[in-house]
Amino acid sequence: MTKSTECAHRVSALILAAGASTRMGRPKQLLRIFGKSLVALAVEVFLSAGLKEVVVVTGHFRKEVEKELEDYPVKCVLNPCSNSQMIDSVRLGLKRLSLSASGCLVLPVDCALVSVETVEALLILHRRFPERIIRPYSGKRGGHPIVIPSCLFAQVLRVGSLRELFRNGDHMPLNVKVKDRWAFFDMDTPKDYESALKLLNK
Repeated sequence: MTKSTECAHRVSALILAAGASTRMGRPKQLLRIFGKSLVALAVEVFLSAGLKEVVVVTGHFRKEVEKELEDYPVKCVLNPCSNSQMIDSVRLGLKRLSLSASGCLVLPVDCALVSVETVEALLILHRRFPERIIRPYSGKRGGHPIVIPSCLFAQVLRVGSLRELFRNGDHMPLNVKVKDRWAFFDMDTPKDYESALKLLNK
């Protein structure tokens, strides 16, 4: 058993897939990449890294998203507020995690192309620094997913945003340098989606 696999058994994953996709103009949770939806790809990357608990927060397009995940061992949690912020989905998801989780990998669904290698690198560092926020980093840019340690779950339930938590000098993220372009690639617009398809087909 590798260090990342050993750690994965204690780390949960939270996929944020509740948004209305207004800038995309259609449900980005359901965009197809090589025949699979983004939400399914996001689930698969965590399962491939050995995680045993994956929670998907749904909202807009709930039925369609849940149908995409029928064959995956995941929990779906509904965010009932149509105008909520990302932090609201994070809070809902954290409340559904098992009490034994040592931390949680948080991934917006539009970053679903992140590599298994990036996830494994985060898991290895979490094993060494179980009380630190950890994120992929390249140049001056932070990426996804972000590891939130269980010791900070209670604080996440109180802050107005994750950025607010990051700005706290006691909780500055630990950065992991990665070469994975997809850890920093958000699919928010049709142009982003087209760019992703072109890059993948090169």
